[in-house]
Amino acid sequence: MSKKMKINKQNELIRGYDFLSLNAKKSLNSIYYILQKNIPQNPQILKTTYILIKLNYLREVMNLSNNYDYIERIKDGMEELQTNLIKLKNFKNPLDDKIYDYYSFTFLDNVGFLKEKNEWIIKVKLNDITKYLITKNENYTRLELLHNLNNLRTKYSMKLYEYLMSFKTYRYIDISKDYILLLLNLNQNSKYRYFSQLRELLERQIKEITIKTDFKALKLLPYKDKNSFRFIINPKSKKTITQEKINKSIKSFIKKF
Repeated sequence: MSKKMKINKQNELIRGYDFLSLNAKKSLNSIYYILQKNIPQNPQILKTTYILIKLNYLREVMNLSNNYDYIERIKDGMEELQTNLIKLKNFKNPLDDKIYDYYSFTFLDNVGFLKEKNEWIIKVKLNDITKYLITKNENYTRLELLHNLNNLRTKYSMKLYEYLMSFKTYRYIDISKDYILLLLNLNQNSKYRYFSQLRELLERQIKEITIKTDFKALKLLPYKDKNSFRFIINPKSKKTITQEKINKSIKSFIKKF
């Protein structure tokens, strides 16, 4: 596949937290793409209980090689989407119209693999929140999968890429060390409590992002108190967002973890 594959991914999801592997993240984004591509031609697709996806097509969208283990890799990723929680902050639930300081859900309710006419088919049931996020047409970030996101080789670079792209109109953003640990699900890894270790990890992810995607302007600078990082996103922009503004929206959320 050489064409562009773009999704409109909701910022609530991009700026939320998860425990997903790289394969699961690729699976999530690929399902996003397949559904957003087909919904305009078939708006009834999300009203059905189950959605059918050809396994080989999903493999191509995920940019996986056609080797012996791709089926197991996809199975593992899909299982994570059924069992691992995605955590959102300040989320307005369309089901009851209430704003939740904290809200968790799984991307898929259930998933099955079956063979029909010598072709593997994946049968999935989406969570109701998933359906809402895929079809919501505001407060999203435009992401390209095949030539950007799916070129990345770590779950950290993929999460960081998506998150920073959601602030692409800003010249830079300042993010605290504690928030980075939460965002990348590193709280359980004690070595990244050290600023220098965490910075080395971030530098590796930034290098991969600038090499393998079109996010060429991205740079990392140490913040003056050595407890925060400054990410240069769009050097030509005059818009900035400080850690104070970010903290204001996430302070209560961080305390829960």
